[in-house]
Amino acid sequence: MNEQMYRANGKLLITGEYAVLDGALALAIPTKLGQRLRVSEFEDTQKIAWESYNAAGEKWLDTRFTQEDLENATQIADPVRQALANVLNQAIKRKTTAPLFGKKFSTQLEFPNNWGLGSSSTLISLVAQYVGVDVFELSDATFGGSGYDVACATANGPIFYRKIPKGREIRSANFPTELKNHMYFVHLNQKQNSRSAIAQYKQLPKSTVFLEAVSAITSAVAQTTQFADLADLLQRHEDLLSAQLQIPTIKAQLFSDYPSVIKSLGAWGGDFVLALSEAPPQQYFTAKGFATCLAFDELFDV
Repeated sequence: MNEQMYRANGKLLITGEYAVLDGALALAIPTKLGQRLRVSEFEDTQKIAWESYNAAGEKWLDTRFTQEDLENATQIADPVRQALANVLNQAIKRKTTAPLFGKKFSTQLEFPNNWGLGSSSTLISLVAQYVGVDVFELSDATFGGSGYDVACATANGPIFYRKIPKGREIRSANFPTELKNHMYFVHLNQKQNSRSAIAQYKQLPKSTVFLEAVSAITSAVAQTTQFADLADLLQRHEDLLSAQLQIPTIKAQLFSDYPSVIKSLGAWGGDFVLALSEAPPQQYFTAKGFATCLAFDELFDV
């Protein structure tokens, strides 16, 4: 049986959340964990077969699509099938020559689906890789967002990402690897809906001063080698975003007695936060009810 295999990285946005949508410079890192796609032959040439497995190897989606399903994706009642049908339909609209009908697509997540590491962005990347279309065009036509997440999907290391009037600027970024042993990533036991968070942010007025300040912090974070300097920069970033979003920081909400800096990563209120610490802080977070506290090297290969 002729099979094709594809893979996409997950992501975490270290700086620039929300502001990246308006052209601020952001720093992002692809994660070790991502999503894989296997494409094989399917006996019914008039249908697309699709199955998806979670990180535990359990099948959570097993469905079929006809041409009519894709063309009428908005009429599909199930939101998961609707979103997937729309992705496939938008891929076909971009005049791909890769066959979709008569194919079986099997996806395998490498991370728990509530971790917020990019189940949607990795899907977009995998489909774009297979059909050979521009991943950013496909992303804009489907899930939307800044695009940093799909850039991470095929990145080989940390990246600077910035939206510009005619597209985007993506380049390799330095990262303070001297400090990585002081960085821990804590899951907040809930997944944030990025699209609703983006919609709320877009309703708020933004200033050039705010965007330039975020960009300056991003550049400085990539260059710092001192723990105290990194802590100061990340705290300034949190304070800036807290004022802009009119939301208390996650440290003020949940970890007011934590002795160092805690920074939200991505949409505020869920997924992962970055905790700085001179010593492993797992005991502190476990006592607070947050058992997933990962060291830098458990998430990244930098």
